[in-house]
Parts: sequence; structure tokens; C-alpha cells
Amino acid sequence: MRQELRSLADKVAKIEVRKLKSIHGSISELTRPKWRWQAEHAEAERRLQEERATLTRFDAELRDLDEVIKAKKQVAADAEVAIKKLEHDMQSLAKEKASHVTAVTNLEKQYEWIEEESP
Repeated sequence: MRQELRSLADKVAKIEVRKLKSIHGSISELTRPKWRWQAEHAEAERRLQEERATLTRFDAELRDLDEVIKAKKQVAADAEVAIKKLEHDMQSLAKEKASHVTAVTNLEKQYEWIEEESP
């Protein structure tokens, strides 16, 4: 029983020592000279400004990329419209060709001399 009490007392003492060290560290931190706080604050402020400048550059780059993407999408859309128009023109020409071939065939049937004079 005594040994258990001593063991518990040792554990409590160790915990108390750790708490005191932690409190001492906090007090040391709080009692640092004002110039150290100011220097650390100035350094943190400098790093913050650097990060803001970096973010501003990234924002500008993203805006530029968005504009490029929009322009490329517009070019692609215009090309698709041009392709559709050309496909439509090709279909129209194919229909015209077919109707002209039919007309020529009919004329050749009507007038035998056309077929005789064609190469």
C-alpha cells in the first residue's frame, strides 16, 4: 500500500513538474521583449504581402487564361458553324448535280443527237 502511495505521489509530482514547465514556457513567451514581437510581426506582415502579391499574379493569370479559353471556344464554335454550312452546301450541290444528271439523261433520251455529239 505504501509503495502504491509513493508511486502515485511520484506520478503526481511528475505531472506537476510538467505543468510548471509548460506554465514557465508560456510566461517566458509572454515576457519576451517588445522588439522581438515587433520583428516577428513585421516578418509575418512581409510574408503576408508576398503571399497576397502571389495570389494577385495568379488571379491575373487565371483571368488571362479565361479570356484565352473563351476566344478558343468562340473560334471552335465559328468553325463548327462553317463546317455545317459547307456540309449543307455540299448536300445542295449533290442534289443539284443529281437533278442536272437526270435532266441531261432526259434530254439525251429526247434528242438523240446530243448523245451522238457528246465525247
